[in-house]
Amino acid sequence: MSKLVRKTVSPKTKSSLYLKTIKSTISPEVKINKGVTAKIIAGKIGKTEGPVKDLTVDVEYFYITMKPNSELVLKTKNGYSTFAYLIEGKLMSGKKEINERQLAIFLNGDSVSVKTKDKSARFIFASGKPLKEPVAWYGPIVMNTQEQLKQAFRELETNTFIKKK
Repeated sequence: MSKLVRKTVSPKTKSSLYLKTIKSTISPEVKINKGVTAKIIAGKIGKTEGPVKDLTVDVEYFYITMKPNSELVLKTKNGYSTFAYLIEGKLMSGKKEINERQLAIFLNGDSVSVKTKDKSARFIFASGKPLKEPVAWYGPIVMNTQEQLKQAFRELETNTFIKKK
């Protein structure tokens, strides 16, 4: 399948990521260590796997909660892009401080280490294999080229954007 087709095909099922809001009740929650829990949306922690599967790229997507004075070390895959978006609290990664509403992009390695001090923290952790493709973006649509983007908007205007089998 070409890269363009992959971006515009109909979802496989109604349970697809495109059509479903992942409810907190269906995302398994695991205790990683003392004071640290994670809801797994996509990917695995240990043997526990999240409900979002069959994506075209390998990703991990976790909602993590850390109590005060706790530490987390997550194994990551070498060569993957990895980030954390802090929703609430404060985190430390090495000597770097991560504050609320900040996005921390981690350098390539085999693990990510963060800890809390006197406050708890809640954040989104994501890691995925880079696509290494050009990006053309406007509003809600992301494609590879400006021409593909223009075509997508033409299709959106003529109600033919979502292809059906």
